Parts: sequence; structure tokens; C-alpha cells
Amino acid sequence: MKKSYWLLKSEPDVWSIEQQKKAGDKGAPWDGVRNYQAAKNLKSMKKGDQCFFYHSNIGKEIVGIVEVIREAYLDKTDQSGRFVAVTVKYVKKLNKPITLENIKKNKELSHLSLIKQSRLSVMPIDSKSWKILNNMSKLWELNMPKKKKKPKTKKKLSKIKRKKGTSKKRVSKRKKVLTRKKVSKNKTSKVKNDN
Repeated sequence: MKKSYWLLKSEPDVWSIEQQKKAGDKGAPWDGVRNYQAAKNLKSMKKGDQCFFYHSNIGKEIVGIVEVIREAYLDKTDQSGRFVAVTVKYVKKLNKPITLENIKKNKELSHLSLIKQSRLSVMPIDSKSWKILNNMSKLWELNMPKKKKKPKTKKKLSKIKRKKGTSKKRVSKRKKVLTRKKVSKNKTSKVKNDN
């Protein structure tokens, strides 16, 4: 069955990507949706579908990816019994969030509900846009400056020199001990010959 892609909005001070991660493989219900169009999108979700996790209000950026592990069921937080929830589990957190500002700059993404219907909290993402958005995050990772190795400080260099110096002293001391032993052996052999 063909996989579908979505975008889920959440205020990070209410439910963040970090909290979603802590929920583990058992996942957490995506509930509290009270918009009919958003609820319709929740009902259309299938197990295995993947969703971008978007921080709304604070940040306004895609921060990670979650996966649908349980399809639509009655939302326990809705007393009217009209709205549904799905259960999603954490997949990954993006190394660099994709900001709404950068999404708006890409003409190929101008048709997205994220731009046209800013108040919609659950929306579909076509496969082409899904790839474009993922590449936007990957491109940043590729362009990340590599960490330069720190040059050895004078203190470290002096320590290395000291270690080398002590090892030489030890070797010279050992040589002196060996030569002394040889000399003492020669003396004893001379005494024996004399007798």
C-alpha cells in the first residue's frame, strides 16, 4: 500500500518533539484537534504514514518526523464524540529545523497548506514536497563546517617533552648499572685467577 505524508502542528510548550521522543515506541495520541478539515485528515491517515512534526507559534519550523502507528479512533478529550485522534511514534529529530521562512522562499512549495492555510493543524504533504523538505535539511548537514582539530598547546607539548626526557634518563641510568655490574664481575674473576 502506498505511503502518504502529512504535517502535524504542535505548540512546543504544550507538546514538543522532545516529549514525543520520550514517549518511545509505544507513541502518544495526537488528540485535541477541533477543526473539521484537520479531523478529516486524521481520519485519512493509515498505519505506516509519516508526518513532519512542526513547532507552531514558538519557532515555526519543522523539527522532526513521526510515524502513524494507530489509525483514527475516538478522541478521549472530546466529550461530544465527534472528533478523532491517531497515535504517532517518534522517528527522528532533524539536525537543523526547516523554518517557515525558508519554506516560503522555495517556489516549489508555495502550494502547501502550511503557507496557504496557516491555521490548519493537520495537513497532507505530497511526495514531491516531502522529498524537497527532507533535502533542505540534508543540504544543511552537508554544508556544515567540519570541526577543526585543536592544535596542541604549549603545556601539552612541554609534557610530551618531559616524558621523552625522563625515558632517556631511565635508559642512561640502566646502562650505567649494567656497566657497573660488568666491572664488578671482571674484578672478581681477576681475584680468582690470582689465587
